Amino acid sequence: MTYNQKEQRLTEAETLTYVNWSGVELTELRFVVEPNRAAGQFALESITWADGRPLEGYALQGALLSLPLENPLQPLRSVGVRINYTLRLPNAKGIFGYTPSQASLADWYPFVPPYLPEKGWLIHDPGSVGEYLVYDVADYWVNLKLEDISPGLLIAANAPAEVSMDGTNYTFQLKNARHFVWSALMAHELSMSSVDGVSISQYTYPRHADSASWVLQVAQQSLQFYNQQFGPYPHASLTIIETDMFDGMEYDGLYFLSQGYYDGHKPGTMEDYLTTLTAHEIAHQWW
Repeated sequence: MTYNQKEQRLTEAETLTYVNWSGVELTELRFVVEPNRAAGQFALESITWADGRPLEGYALQGALLSLPLENPLQPLRSVGVRINYTLRLPNAKGIFGYTPSQASLADWYPFVPPYLPEKGWLIHDPGSVGEYLVYDVADYWVNLKLEDISPGLLIAANAPAEVSMDGTNYTFQLKNARHFVWSALMAHELSMSSVDGVSISQYTYPRHADSASWVLQVAQQSLQFYNQQFGPYPHASLTIIETDMFDGMEYDGLYFLSQGYYDGHKPGTMEDYLTTLTAHEIAHQWW
């Protein structure tokens, strides 16, 4: 994929290999396309089978993309699909959009939700409160190319990156995860630590250097404690991103935490939400 920072545009060629673990025969695939809930954000250009042959009869309506299969897909068999599309990020705070300080991309690509024989595809409409998306685990290989970027731009993701010498090409691998999430950061600084073989990367605004140091300590203690209580942390790295949206949001190997918690850091008091939310979001890595 190619990310143009100046235009806040992403062009993507997504190749997906789907394995039917449902235990029953499937006659279609269904994708959730969250960016298409709002006009002007998602432009579908083409869909083909993985070998390049045209795929006919698909339908995109709102956040639902339905793909008929040429032949019924039997249990434990696989099929490959290639989807070409363009994203235009909205000018908005949140998990999908951009502000002067950052661009965040969560739930940005079409994905296949789990299928349960007794319920079908687990696809839900948004609710007024709470989370509604259901994810299956997958292995991700992501290639990111940067265009028209600002000096000092940082790329943060929920997996370590291999970076080209000129800093414009990133390659990520993430296995057995429910999401691939990343951000392009224009006003952040990076601080790092590690514990129990897990690297911790934190991206914060420079004015919060003291609070950032505190968060790294809490993250280390939380990972150590949860490793003992719940079992080993399932990934090689953990990424923490201070965000200009309200509250926090967790993903596999990464979470966003509001700048309001950094601004209001009050160590040792009942109002120390920075400590509480840091431990809370890390606990979500297991639950």
